Amino acid sequence: MPAKLYNRTSANQNAVFLIIFSLLITACKEDPKQALKENSLKAVEVIDESPEITKSEEGVLDNGTDFLRDYKPQHEDGDINMIVEIPSGTLQKWEVEKKNGTLVWTFKNGKRRVVNYIGYPGNYGMVPQTVLPYEDGGDGDPLDVLLLGESIERGSVVKCKVIGVLNMLEAYRRSCPTAKFYQASSSEMFGLTVDEDKSQRETTVMNPVSPYGCSKVFGYNMIRNYRRAYKLHATNGILFNHESPRRGSNFVTNKVVKAAARIKLGLQDKLELGNMDSYRDWGHSWDYVRAMHLMMQHDEPGDWVVSTMETHSVREMCQLVFDYLHLDYKDYVTQNPKFLRPEELPYLKGDSTKIRTELGWEPKYTFERLMFEMVDYWLEYYSKNN
Repeated sequence: MPAKLYNRTSANQNAVFLIIFSLLITACKEDPKQALKENSLKAVEVIDESPEITKSEEGVLDNGTDFLRDYKPQHEDGDINMIVEIPSGTLQKWEVEKKNGTLVWTFKNGKRRVVNYIGYPGNYGMVPQTVLPYEDGGDGDPLDVLLLGESIERGSVVKCKVIGVLNMLEAYRRSCPTAKFYQASSSEMFGLTVDEDKSQRETTVMNPVSPYGCSKVFGYNMIRNYRRAYKLHATNGILFNHESPRRGSNFVTNKVVKAAARIKLGLQDKLELGNMDSYRDWGHSWDYVRAMHLMMQHDEPGDWVVSTMETHSVREMCQLVFDYLHLDYKDYVTQNPKFLRPEELPYLKGDSTKIRTELGWEPKYTFERLMFEMVDYWLEYYSKNN
């Protein structure tokens, strides 16, 4: 069975880097991780070793340094600074606190967090000064970065080169060209462009309106270029919004259902949102992972839009969720201008006819079933934990 390489890229308005966080399932003669390291990480320099702790307690690394703000994100030569949070080979989930910039071993449900869903093949960390606030259209977190290679002490500041899609593809071409490569493209690549029927499909002109969308277009085009030039099985999955109870609270779906559940249980009074009249094509992550798997099993590579072909507004979502809980959303939901984005995408609906026709995929979850599942999950969670 051929190897498969999965790739994600991201960017934000403070630093438009192509940061890679990849899962490599290898079955090649050469180690792709080694090829990536040789191809892209030719210069890694530890600027500051993990500083001596002058004030400490268990689970906290604090010497008065603000890891988030005291270091610049990028050097004049284009290399970036990285704060090591999780050294290679370790599983303790440390991260830099956004409030004071200290490095802490985080808690979840009263227990120290460990990374038990993947063993990091390198040092995991963040880029300082790259937090993009929610009110500016970001996720409230700094850029993440994965540095391949030997373990570097937690709290170290490392100057390193960035691995982008191009370098990933070059290592793929050189080391294991019989592998299959999946690029997580995004509906954000289309931006404000829609076809006459108000849908977006594989042939829709791409006109991104965010740094994230721009970086995705670059990756998308490089996949197509390498596929044609080197006859590689390199595929773009153009996924519209896909949700589940695991979705972060900075995304509107989980923000709404968590708040509604808390309001129902008397744990919260109000919910503040931004634009309630923006429309999105929301599907379930379970269905979309099935779509990705089908792409990887297909004999020929390609580009496929994955969507439900339905669109709903944030306002509709609120009404559906609160009605399910026998509440009137108008009594609890208010609009706060600080959550309005500077350039909002008003309407997104994908046309997934191609993947339905060629690969036989179709979603099993309806929008209603998706939202009710998320509400039930958080109702049970808050009932047990509060």
